[in-house]
Amino acid sequence: MPPYRPAIALEPGRSLGQGGPDRAGSHRRLLAAAFALRLAVGVAVYALACQANPKTPLATLNSWLLTWDANQYHAIALRLAEYWHGQAAVLSLGLPDKFLGYPMALAAVYYLLGPHPLWGVLVNCLAFWGLGLLAHQMALLLGQSRPRATWLALLVCLWPSSLAYSSALLKDSLHLLAVFTLITALGQFLRPLPGPRPSRPWPAGLGLVAGTYALIVNRPEFWGIILAIATTASLWSALTGRPRPWTWRPALACFLVGMAVFLGTHCAPMELLPAYARIKHSPRLGGTAPTSQQQTPPTAALASMGLESAWSQMVSNGLESLWQRRWEYAVSGGVSLLPAAHVLPDGPQGLAVVVASGLRDLLFYPCPWQRWPSSDSNLPLRLGVAAQSLAWYLLLPGLAWGLARTRWQATPTALAAASWALVVGLAIAVMVVNLGTLYRLRDMVLLPLLPFFSAEPYRKLLSPRSFRPMQ
Repeated sequence: MPPYRPAIALEPGRSLGQGGPDRAGSHRRLLAAAFALRLAVGVAVYALACQANPKTPLATLNSWLLTWDANQYHAIALRLAEYWHGQAAVLSLGLPDKFLGYPMALAAVYYLLGPHPLWGVLVNCLAFWGLGLLAHQMALLLGQSRPRATWLALLVCLWPSSLAYSSALLKDSLHLLAVFTLITALGQFLRPLPGPRPSRPWPAGLGLVAGTYALIVNRPEFWGIILAIATTASLWSALTGRPRPWTWRPALACFLVGMAVFLGTHCAPMELLPAYARIKHSPRLGGTAPTSQQQTPPTAALASMGLESAWSQMVSNGLESLWQRRWEYAVSGGVSLLPAAHVLPDGPQGLAVVVASGLRDLLFYPCPWQRWPSSDSNLPLRLGVAAQSLAWYLLLPGLAWGLARTRWQATPTALAAASWALVVGLAIAVMVVNLGTLYRLRDMVLLPLLPFFSAEPYRKLLSPRSFRPMQ
C-alpha cells in the first residue's frame, strides 16, 4: 500500500509543519494577544450593557445579541452554585438532562470563583484560545506550513461571529473546543510518524476521551455521529498500509471513543443531581412552548416514501426524529424563520428541495442583500454578521481548493474533519429552520473546515500571467 502523504502539497525541501520565518512557539504569543483582544471585547460589551441597564445588564446584553437562552443558563448555574454552597435547600431546574451540561460547567465556575457573568466571559475566551492552539496543530497535521497554520489559528480564534458573541453565556465555545479536541486528537493518535519508534500515544488518547465525553455531555444526540466518524477514520487508517508498530492504534482509538460515549451517556455530571431537579418535559430553550395543535409534526407525508424493509424502516425512524426536531425549531417562537419552516417533505423530490435550501442557507445566509438582524437597534451585531459573511465568502475558494486537494490523499485528520462538517452540516441545514439560530450554530461546521484553507487559487488569480493583455 502507498505510504501516507500530507493532505496539502508542501513546497520542495519542506517537511510536515516546516516553512517560512515563523519560529516554533510564535503562534502561542499571537494567540495570547488574540485572547486578550477577545477578552477586552467581551468585557467591553458587558460594560456597555451595565451602562444601559445597571439592574439587569445580562438580560440587556442577551437582547442585543439575540441569545435569550443564556438568561436561563445563567439562572440555572446560579441555582446550582447556591445549592452546592448550602444556600438553598431545594433545587428546581426545569430543564431536561440534555440541556444541563453547560449550566453545570458554568455553575462549577461560579462555585469556585463567584457568581458573576464575567467569569463566564473568561471561560468563553479561554475556550477560543484553546481552539486556536488546536487549530494550529490540526493545520500542521493537514500539511500546512507553520506560518500559514499560525494565521489560520488566529482566524479560528478571532472568527468574526464568535467574537461578537464573546459575552454570551452559551455552550458554543465549550462545544467547539470539544469538537476540535476530538478531531485533532484522533488525527494525532492515528497519524504515522517517521523514525524507528512511535510517539507516546497517551496525550492524544486523553484528548480522544475528553473531547468525546465533553461533546456527549453538551449535545448527547451527537453520539452516533461521533462513533461513525471515529470508526471511519480508524478503518481508513488500518486499511491504508500502516507500519506494524501502529497496527493496534485504530482499534484502541475506537475503544477509547466508545468508552467515552458510554461514560458521557451513563455517567454524565447530571446524574449526580437529585432526580427531582431533572424535569423531563420542558419547552425548548429560547422560545415558547408549542400549542396543542403544534406538539407533533405531520407524519402522513413521510409514509409516501414507501419504506418497507427493516433497514429502510430504521432510516424512516431516523427521518421521523429529524423532522420532529425541525418542527420543534419551527414552532419555538424564534426569529427569522424560513418561509417554509413548517413544511415537511412529501417524498424524495421534496426531501431534495429541503436539503438543497437548507445547505444554501447554511453556507450563504445572510446573503449580501439580506438585512439581519432586521431591527435598527442591532446595528453593531448586523455589522458583525456582515463582516463574518464577507470573510466567509472570501475564504470559500481557498477552502474548496484545499478540500479538493485532500480528496485522494486523505489522512485520518482530513477524513475526520471533513466527515464531521458533512454530517453535522447536513443535520443542521435540515433541522434548524430558525435562521438566527442557524447563523450561530453553523460555526460547528465552518470552523473545523478553516485548517483546510489553501492560498493557491488566490495566487493563480493574482499572478501577473493572469493579467496579460489579449493578443
